[in-house]
Amino acid sequence: MKKQSGIIPKTRQQLYEEIGISVKTLNRTIQKLKAEELVSTVKGKLYLSTEQVQAARDYLEEKRHMSK
Repeated sequence: MKKQSGIIPKTRQQLYEEIGISVKTLNRTIQKLKAEELVSTVKGKLYLSTEQVQAARDYLEEKRHMSK
């Protein structure tokens, strides 16, 4: 599998508008993800390292199996 990491090329405004949540909810969610070390910020932008991408995939896969 190709290693993937990088900065999410969207502003917080673009993210909350696309997702359909309030900016407060988005900011709380980002803070929780940072606390769980699932995302980082670089110069105010969201960043995911290769390890964080894999951790997010594992988390989503676990949640998908739990909902079945």
